[in-house]
Amino acid sequence: MIPINLQSSARERRSAWARDSRRARAAFLLGATYGGAMALVYGLLGLIVILTAGTFGTINSSPGQRGIARSSCVLGLAMFDVIVIDFPAMGAGLRRAVAAARSSWRS
Repeated sequence: MIPINLQSSARERRSAWARDSRRARAAFLLGATYGGAMALVYGLLGLIVILTAGTFGTINSSPGQRGIARSSCVLGLAMFDVIVIDFPAMGAGLRRAVAAARSSWRS
C-alpha cells in the first residue's frame, strides 16, 4: 500500500512539487528506499528458505501450519461472503458468558 500512497500523493501535489524539486526528489528517494528495502528483505528471506530447505519443509508441513492454512481459507471465504461469520455477535455472546461467570463467582 505504501507505494500506491506515494504515487497518489505525488499525483495530487504534482503542480506544487513541480515548483519545488527538493520535495519531488525527497518523494522519489522515499519510494526508492521503500522498494529497495522490500527487495532486500524478501531476498534475504528467500535465501534463508533456500539454505534451510530441509528444516523449512519440515516446519511448513506440521499440523499447526495446516490448521493456520485452513483457518485462512475459511476467513478468505468469509471475506467474499461465501460463508457468513458474525464476529460482533460472537463477541456479544462471549461478553454475556463472561458477565454470567463473574456474577456467579461473586455470589
